[in-house]
Amino acid sequence: MAFQTGVGLVNQRIADQPQDLEWSTVLSRMDRETEAMQGLIDGLLDVEAIENGSRRFGQNAVNFRACIEQVIERFQPHAQRKDIKIEWSAPVGVLQVKGDVVTVRQVVENLVSNAVKYSPIGGRVTIRLVENEDEIRFEVRDNGPRFAPDEFYLLFTKFGRLCARPTDGESSHGLGLYIVKSLVKAMNGEVSCESQLGRGATFLVSLARAS
Repeated sequence: MAFQTGVGLVNQRIADQPQDLEWSTVLSRMDRETEAMQGLIDGLLDVEAIENGSRRFGQNAVNFRACIEQVIERFQPHAQRKDIKIEWSAPVGVLQVKGDVVTVRQVVENLVSNAVKYSPIGGRVTIRLVENEDEIRFEVRDNGPRFAPDEFYLLFTKFGRLCARPTDGESSHGLGLYIVKSLVKAMNGEVSCESQLGRGATFLVSLARAS
């Protein structure tokens, strides 16, 4: 569902007139608010489709490595704007899991987006794949402030609001991790989190290997 506005076009016009800094600031804020509203709308539509059973999930062989590389490329500009280094490693070879390519990519997007969003300026995000006999584990680690022990029960809940906040004014609607858990469950996988307050968090997603 596209949410089109003229803000981007007007921003370009303002960019051609750098002396008008006040308007540029206002329009930049409008862009962020529009993006936040679009994220909330998309999230609510995803939740509705998952909960009412109208979303269908395939069980095909999905190239896990390719999905992750595409997502990293997409979020690299955002990371660079925050001077965040993304480190990425995986075993050699094609790593395929059982699932749905759109769903796998959405899970990866949510977790990588969160890692960049909550990492401090100049931080680091570490992404890797780990092979096991029957499954492949996807790990995303950041070095943001993350979660206090008494907040863990809110993880993966709908509209769960935690003390951690995005570090550069990014939006957060509290649906991302709930969607991740629902999508991973639909692919018969598992998701978990390891975190220490002030030392970042690691999210782990395990999906069955495709034969």
